[in-house]
Amino acid sequence: MENNELDNKPKNSSPSGGFNSYWIYALIALALVGFNIYSFGTIDKKDLQWDQFTAMVKDGDVQKVEMINEEILEVFVREDKFTKHGIQKTKFPNRPQFTIDIPAKVFEDRITALYKDNPSVPRIFAEYKRRPNYLGPLVQWLTLIAVFVALWIFIMRRVGG
Repeated sequence: MENNELDNKPKNSSPSGGFNSYWIYALIALALVGFNIYSFGTIDKKDLQWDQFTAMVKDGDVQKVEMINEEILEVFVREDKFTKHGIQKTKFPNRPQFTIDIPAKVFEDRITALYKDNPSVPRIFAEYKRRPNYLGPLVQWLTLIAVFVALWIFIMRRVGG
């Protein structure tokens, strides 16, 4: 009688509450969303033309500028000038309000010419920073690995067939 009760139970049953592999997908999705919100938040940045930038510098509206990777100039506006330029205060005060796509050498030449033509303009100095792009190479490697895994699975199914 006892043997019949033991035989009715499945032998390969896993205990309840085991690890579910969908948690890995959820963590990856959460990490991608977090990266986009925190470090790649370009939604609040507006593109700026050089003429608009020089007008802002002449008016003393620019707090500081940062040259990122010698390609992009990020412009920070003084907080008391936000309403003048239609900028709303955000949760992230340390983010730039405007960006200009300009090489570092061209920026240096143009800003030098601006100060030469207008000696009374308050001077601003650019901070040069490097920001590596980690997401691009990571996506490339993950895509390559996914292609190899998919190819491996395809070949193994054909062979086992």
